[in-house]
Amino acid sequence: MRRTAHGIMVYCITEEKALPPAPGMHPTRDVYLITHRDLAAVASEAPWDDFGALALRRHLQDASWLEQEARAHERVVEQIMADRPVLPMKLCTVFRSERRVRAMLELYAAEFHRALGQLRKKQEWGVKMYFCSPPLPVGAGKGPLSGKEYLLIRRAQHRREAEAREAIGRRSQASFKDLARYADRIQLKPVAPTAEPGGRQLVWDAVCLLTRPRLEAFERRVGRLEKELEAAGLHFELSGPWPPYHFVAEALGNVPLH
Repeated sequence: MRRTAHGIMVYCITEEKALPPAPGMHPTRDVYLITHRDLAAVASEAPWDDFGALALRRHLQDASWLEQEARAHERVVEQIMADRPVLPMKLCTVFRSERRVRAMLELYAAEFHRALGQLRKKQEWGVKMYFCSPPLPVGAGKGPLSGKEYLLIRRAQHRREAEAREAIGRRSQASFKDLARYADRIQLKPVAPTAEPGGRQLVWDAVCLLTRPRLEAFERRVGRLEKELEAAGLHFELSGPWPPYHFVAEALGNVPLH
């Protein structure tokens, strides 16, 4: 059998209905639906010159190419999720033919329906807590210090820093539990113990699955916490909505989305 010049890129799984009016959804490739009964894979052609195994291995070392593809992938999924639930696929998920895409839809139809039902009218949002505190130089505003004075000041400074860390720990845990009450699901992501430029320290990084009716209350609560904790140097950063990348695996169970 002669091999075609392209594979089939799949961006997400969703419900079968007409695509929203979005010309240029992908900047370089037309996007269309591959359907099986009431399920659909949102897809486009993927030239083997770019997405064959050897070509893709080479491209994945090219940061600019990877960023361009990631942005295009995200753009497609975000436009689809504007009016329907989606199960986003991993970047550069390519099938050999439309027939294989339909076979996947048929094989996992029950699991896809269940997961789409669980994610209906829900959005993924990111929320981060930061601690911002300018460094306090030892002995600032004083003349030369003796060795004893320096040690006493450093000891007091270390004690204040330890007390501040303890207070921040209590407040950060309380704020996380507070915000978790608004979310259908919430997950903590790993945090590297390093300060960002300007001394900003990431305290925790979470992703939430929120029902749309509760989003407004969630945003209001983040705003109130921001005001309550500002004097302690704690701040929040809210981002979204995003496709439910962090929650699709849980909704699907053991179904491999490539």
